[in-house]
Amino acid sequence: MLAENPALTRVGVLASRAVILNELYPRSFRQHGVQILYPAPEIEERLMEAIKKVKAGRYGPQEQGTLRRAAKELVAQGAEALIVACTELSLLTEALDPALPLVDTAQVLAEEIVRLAKDRT
Repeated sequence: MLAENPALTRVGVLASRAVILNELYPRSFRQHGVQILYPAPEIEERLMEAIKKVKAGRYGPQEQGTLRRAAKELVAQGAEALIVACTELSLLTEALDPALPLVDTAQVLAEEIVRLAKDRT
């Protein structure tokens, strides 16, 4: 993300509460002078509800709308790019604004697994 967008100073993270509490992203991005933003607590709670619904097999317009609202709230806080850091939320990313730089960590992981597998053959 930073290689493609070196001027980033604020990145919004869409994730579960567990990912937020882990503080993986702030520690990593702080080294590059990038501030990590999270949704406000009430929006985070709605995201957790959406994650539970996706786990139950429901990932339609309502859940997509929740993700879209959380993303808009992060942009309002000043996010210049977004990280989707939850596999359940990855199923909803088509609802996000494609004009904003976006990294889906599940996609990054899948691509790296494929690259490593190809390197072994």
